[in-house]
Amino acid sequence: MKSSFITVLGILIALQVNSEIHARSSDKCDGLTGRERSRCLNKERQDRQDNGIRDRENSRSTTSPPSSSAVSRPSVPRSTLPGSSSAPGAVVAGNRVTISWSSVSGAAEYDFGIRDMTSNQLVIDTRTSGTSYTARIDRGRTYRWNVRACNAAGCSAFTTALYFQTEGDVFGGVVPPAIEAISLPASFPLYDQHDAGNSQLYVSREWASAPDPAGGPRTRYTCLSTVYAMIQHARGYTEYRVGGLWNGEPTWDNSAGAANMEGLVSRGSVGTVEPILAQFRQGNPVVLWGPLPNDAFGHFVLAVGTDSRGRIIVHDPSGGKRVTVDPITWRVSGGSILSRIEKYRTVTF
Repeated sequence: MKSSFITVLGILIALQVNSEIHARSSDKCDGLTGRERSRCLNKERQDRQDNGIRDRENSRSTTSPPSSSAVSRPSVPRSTLPGSSSAPGAVVAGNRVTISWSSVSGAAEYDFGIRDMTSNQLVIDTRTSGTSYTARIDRGRTYRWNVRACNAAGCSAFTTALYFQTEGDVFGGVVPPAIEAISLPASFPLYDQHDAGNSQLYVSREWASAPDPAGGPRTRYTCLSTVYAMIQHARGYTEYRVGGLWNGEPTWDNSAGAANMEGLVSRGSVGTVEPILAQFRQGNPVVLWGPLPNDAFGHFVLAVGTDSRGRIIVHDPSGGKRVTVDPITWRVSGGSILSRIEKYRTVTF
């Protein structure tokens, strides 16, 4: 009995609601008859359904949590230290450097790297949640670094790269003045000492390939003789050959090599680059020497000027390579077997 009463009550309420909806609809559709009235009522019904869908969607959008797309990338860090925008940069004392930057709102971590410009190697490449990092560095080298801020949305652009240098063994942290490009008036050939078949360099293949008492063929030990050949040929003495005679004197012997170099003026240890530049300005090349690992003889190369960046241009007889030397650190780059220059010889050209 009670259930029948609830059912009847529900039917009456539904009829009342439908009557109200129909009344509201009929207000807008008054005056219409037939097919036009039917289309009007159908449109009103469809509008009510669409409005209900939009209401439900709006309700969900106001209660759902914000999406990850609302997180934006952080801005570029500022107040970066140490360094300057051009090489070689400020001098950093000791064998450690602390790089730092300002905190960026919204950043979760910072991505940064430090590059050794002397070897062109990335020596530090890491991330941290802090705003500074202390790294171990070598003396007498130039470095470059930059940093960017990152979070879940991505990373900012990198900061402008900054350069700094460490106190060198020979300069004591004092930066020399800018070095201009210097071109010598003569053109120097570039020979490979290991090419025993080079008839412009050696008196014969047999002589160059012959065994040396120190072990291996003679071509292993002819770097200084090859340097001298480059000088003599640039002087115009194109008949000069390693392994022959010149003015009655041997151009090579197993004990002294090319020790009788014509025009040898002085010898010294590298310090300030000025004595070498002074020779370049006079049109003279300079013979440079550096130690090799597990080699008591070391290696000789020929310096023939400086480039537009102030680096010393060198003809390396080991492989016949044109390489460069940093006049601040005396490091060699460009594929030479040498890593560092320590001594020099001046030669009147």
